[in-house]
This record gives sequence, structure tokens and C-alpha cells, in this order.
Amino acid sequence: MKILITPRSFALISKNPMEMLEEKGYEIIKNETGKPLNNKEMSVLIEDVDGIIIGIDDLNAGIITQAHNLKVISKYGVGVDNIDIKAATTQEIVVTNTPKANIDAVADLTFALMLALARRIPEADRETKAGNWKKFIGTSVWRKKLGVIGLGKIGRQAVKRARGFEMEILCYDIIQDEEFAKQFGVRYVDLETLLKESDYITIHTPLNNATKGMIGYKELEMINEN
Repeated sequence: MKILITPRSFALISKNPMEMLEEKGYEIIKNETGKPLNNKEMSVLIEDVDGIIIGIDDLNAGIITQAHNLKVISKYGVGVDNIDIKAATTQEIVVTNTPKANIDAVADLTFALMLALARRIPEADRETKAGNWKKFIGTSVWRKKLGVIGLGKIGRQAVKRARGFEMEILCYDIIQDEEFAKQFGVRYVDLETLLKESDYITIHTPLNNATKGMIGYKELEMINEN
């Protein structure tokens, strides 16, 4: 059986996942382009594979219909918006993902970026490397208001980190977990209130028909100037 692996980071930290596949006797086809595959490249590689471990590459209906032996599509990540689920279902191809694989990493990076922007670290780093010793006045994250849009697995981890900064936490989600909110001091609000009151906003929602276009010009106009 042939397995196509498109993510460049697959088995980069540990060789175990690749070794497990090889021990099972699978023939591994790797993405050697150094980038996500385009439609033409994908069409060539996917034609006779039995399974695919996919990253952010586009796997649309046109490509899926060319994969005559394909039995399973495994997303190396959470979001499956780059996979045509309807086309896969029509061809009886199983689609899976790894919902817990990167929740802590994403939550960590959320705060890394928040702190970097608040303290203007990229600007200071750039100026320092250029030999300039400018003084930058940033702003605090401590005890500010954090707006979390989407309180799923990643959103919850972001909330837990925010507690360490004693932030006031506002949340917008169509499903409200009152027990979690009580435990971690979350206040559920509507989207407009969150946008108007928050000092920082982080979005952790899947991309689907319900969330596409959720934040547009009108919503950006509502955001607190500070």
C-alpha cells in the first residue's frame, strides 16, 4: 500500500511516526517540493495512493476523483477546510484529523504573539540588529481584557494561560460551557460586546460556512481603539 505524506514537518522532531509506517510495510511517497503541493503536483502523486497524510495542501473534488485507490485522508492538524469532505464521502473515503495534536503549541504561540505586539518586540529586534538603540514604549498584558472567540480545545488553553496574567476574560461561542466559565472566570458575551470591550482578541474557530466572514469591515470598526 502506498501512503502520500505532504507536510514537510511530519516526523521532523521524531522519526517514530515514519518508522511505524515503514514497519507496517507501507510504501512512503514524500512531498519533495519544499512547499505545499499545487493541484498539478497533487494530481500526479495522488493517482494510485491508498492513503494520504495531508497538511494545508488543497484537496478539492477534482483531485479526489482522480485518486482511484484512495481509502483514507488523514489531516496532519485540526482544520479540514482544505479537504472536500463531500467529495470524499461520495467516494467512501474516510477523513480523519488530529484534534489534540497542537492545542498547547497554538495557545503558547497566541500569547507569544500577543506579548510580542504589546511590547513591540519585532520593532525593537529589527532596530537593534540595524545598530539603532531606539526606546519603544509598549503596553501591558497584565490584567487587561482578553476576548476569546471560540471556546473549543485551543480557546480553553488560551483562557488558562490568560489566568496567569490575571486577565479579565470575555468569550463569544454559540455553545456555552457554564461549568468551565465558572471555574476559569470567563464571562460569556455577544460578539459586539467582545469586540468593543476587549484589549486583545484571539480567534479559535474552525473555518466553515458558519464562521467564514465572521470578522469583516463592520466588526473591525467596532474594535476598541486601544
